[in-house]
Amino acid sequence: MIIIVPPYIIFYLLHLQVKKHLIPFISNRSAQVAEGIAKGMGLLTAREVQQLRLKQRQVKHPEMEHIKELAKATLAQPETRSVAKFISLFNEAGAKDDFRVEAYHNKQGNFQGLRFYSGEDKFKASEIDKSHSKKKISSTR
Repeated sequence: MIIIVPPYIIFYLLHLQVKKHLIPFISNRSAQVAEGIAKGMGLLTAREVQQLRLKQRQVKHPEMEHIKELAKATLAQPETRSVAKFISLFNEAGAKDDFRVEAYHNKQGNFQGLRFYSGEDKFKASEIDKSHSKKKISSTR
């Protein structure tokens, strides 16, 4: 019988017995051991599942890569200093390919993020690329 102990429990038990300077090593080591056990059982790690889902989505929607390239080119332009300017520049550049971007607001009316559209398909900015977050676009210059 195999008992799988989560890494945080191993970390806690070892924390009680080991000096402070060894704690990061033990935490990393326990995560590696837990991952090795999971691999031995034929399970996927959370990172592998996430990468698999991203690849499946990219195969289903090949235009995501083109949207990503267009967004990066738009961010590289010197006049992109705000989210509103990014939206207008992206919509101008993406009009010929039927790409557009819109600001997404929550129920309170606060800006939440960006949504990219390609025809009828819509994508959150984080699905396209992590560098297209509200904070990163606002701090481009």
